[in-house]
Amino acid sequence: MARLTFIYCATMASQAERNGHYSQAHAHWIDASRLARKSENRVWAELRAEFYLKAPIFIKDSEIKNDTTN
Repeated sequence: MARLTFIYCATMASQAERNGHYSQAHAHWIDASRLARKSENRVWAELRAEFYLKAPIFIKDSEIKNDTTN
């Protein structure tokens, strides 16, 4: 199994953002912040994760699915 890296987690987070999976993006940014070696990468990942806690677009993916099926 491949070792998780900052780049992998940040890439997964940005893909989740583009696909509208904001709770997944939040989780990936948290992982990226923990794996970052450079302080600027850690700070960026922490700020992205924090954004989803404060932004009104942060909705659980399950809630989005329920809205589209009704």
